[in-house]
Amino acid sequence: MKVYTPYIEHARFLKEHLPESISLTDEKTDADVFVTGKFTADEYHERLKAIVIPFTAHNNIDLQTVRRHSLKLFNTAVHAPYVAERAMQLTLSLMGRMVEFHRRLAAGDWIHRNSLKRLHWTSLYKKRVGLYGYGRIGKAYRKLLAPFDVEIVVIDRGKDYEGAKTVSSLEKLIEASDVILIAAPLTEETKGAFDDEALSRMHDKFLINVARGKIVEEEALYKALRNKTLGGYASDVWYRYPKEDERITPSNYPIEEFDNVVLSPHCGSFTPESRRSMQEHVLNILENIERGDTSAALNLETLR
Repeated sequence: MKVYTPYIEHARFLKEHLPESISLTDEKTDADVFVTGKFTADEYHERLKAIVIPFTAHNNIDLQTVRRHSLKLFNTAVHAPYVAERAMQLTLSLMGRMVEFHRRLAAGDWIHRNSLKRLHWTSLYKKRVGLYGYGRIGKAYRKLLAPFDVEIVVIDRGKDYEGAKTVSSLEKLIEASDVILIAAPLTEETKGAFDDEALSRMHDKFLINVARGKIVEEEALYKALRNKTLGGYASDVWYRYPKEDERITPSNYPIEEFDNVVLSPHCGSFTPESRRSMQEHVLNILENIERGDTSAALNLETLR
């Protein structure tokens, strides 16, 4: 079986660990399996039988082509605990005003420490935390929240929410939450879900995003921050990404200028342990495919 991947990191690992029955190829048209997060209709060829996404999201995969040609589609979510940890870091940094306080104190500003104008930070303790997306990342994040004695709120989509409070819509989720974590896949349903209307209801509420930038409508986010109708925003996912070492801000709007914003360069899964786990899982998937075991393939009928 031949495997093609455009990712240098994965190619190096696979080259060292693949069994003799599986080999890497530099030619897409020679590959039985792609290890990639991007796939378009014009990349299909008759030899191809499976695509392995070396992370979770499938929003850059042409699902129509995958279905049309009965390709098997796999992904890995072993990095979910690490992304959840990053989400927790963002949550505490945002609510604790860590970036703002650090920047000001580094310039000698003690935030009015000795006067009645002293600035406070917001505790996560006993807050209501909404989870927009209750997959592996959402569940891992919930475990990290346990010491803070929070109330968990989710949109009811017919799953087992383990005692969490359930609501019927995003509007109700916002109403019932002080903090919201976005950990849902980018789909036609979720794209732009946090728009002007949704963000206008988030007075003094905090929004954390570790899913995809476009779930939050970009201009609406800027206006909500500028008009102070959003308590704060922290994100690891964005609207603009650099080419190689290009210096570029993550949004077309200057949201980095606001004190109640925490920026992270899409690195939630980028720890040595996480990368190794993801590579090992991809290797395991490839070995199973080569043996004819495709039981771990995603259910294409449920993907949107």
